[in-house]
Amino acid sequence: MADLQLRILGEDNASSAFNSVSGAARAAQQIIVDFTKQSVKAYMESERVQRQLQLVAKDLTGAMQAQATAMAQSMNISDELVQQMQTLLLRYGEAPGAVNATTQALIDYAAATGTDARTATELLTRGVESGTGRFKGLGIAIQATGDRTRDLAAATAELAKKYGGAGAADAESLTGQVRGLEEAF
Repeated sequence: MADLQLRILGEDNASSAFNSVSGAARAAQQIIVDFTKQSVKAYMESERVQRQLQLVAKDLTGAMQAQATAMAQSMNISDELVQQMQTLLLRYGEAPGAVNATTQALIDYAAATGTDARTATELLTRGVESGTGRFKGLGIAIQATGDRTRDLAAATAELAKKYGGAGAADAESLTGQVRGLEEAF
């Protein structure tokens, strides 16, 4: 009898498809893990900022948070940023009733100059602290009285006069609208 030998040659087209699906699944899993990490970090940062505001605002914390949320939504910025600014101003000794106006003036300045609003807040408080009436980096000058509350109010008025409305205009720009969408997400 003759030996019969068969050779079957085949093509493996399925392996690449399975590898492709497997790679896509791993990529999707990594996206979910990264999103979860970012969400937890954002929540932790928000909680930290709220605790700091509560330390200085005490009974006014709820009102300050409501102001921050309203301002953040109208300006397309993060409410954490506004709360950080409020915290700095209250720590410095700003009258609670004046914090909103000062925060708005600083947001307008930041929008007009491209400066970070938190940095602008620090520049303002340092400028008042110096007692010279000059605010390096802010582009304003006042007649210093030596009374921090009056000097801060005068500096806020100068900022509002010089840069007023810039924050709202920035919020309406394409950049501001995209920033607002990012904040909402």
